[in-house]
This record gives sequence, C-alpha cells and structure tokens, in this order.
Amino acid sequence: MKSSLRQEYDFSNPADVERFRVEHVEANEDAWLSLVGYMEANHDKITIHHAALYKLLENNQELLDRINNRLSG
Repeated sequence: MKSSLRQEYDFSNPADVERFRVEHVEANEDAWLSLVGYMEANHDKITIHHAALYKLLENNQELLDRINNRLSG
C-alpha cells in the first residue's frame, strides 16, 4: 500500500520540506504550474489552502517567479 505524503514527510521539518520540494516539485514543475493555474482559476471550488502551497515553494524563488509569471500572463 502506498504511504501518504503526510506519512512520508514531516512538513514541520525544513529538511523534509526541502526533500519534498526537490523530489516532487522540481521534478514535476509543469504539473505544479498546471495545478497552481487550476487552483487560481477555480479558487472558489478548491479546498486546498493556497498559502500552504506557497509556503512549500517559498525557498525556490525562481520556480515561484515562473508560477507567478504563468498566472499573470
């Protein structure tokens, strides 16, 4: 059985947040950009808190800039 991300990563631990960012965010950048775009377009229907996503990505300013550019343009 697959473990959940909550079991695999302790998101209160900066090392685990960084490991998640590298393993899941950077490795799947296009998917994350699409997800963020979908969340912004459907914010009234989404229960995921946007702040949690940006908190996760805050240490990767280049990726955040690319996400923000995609959303604004």
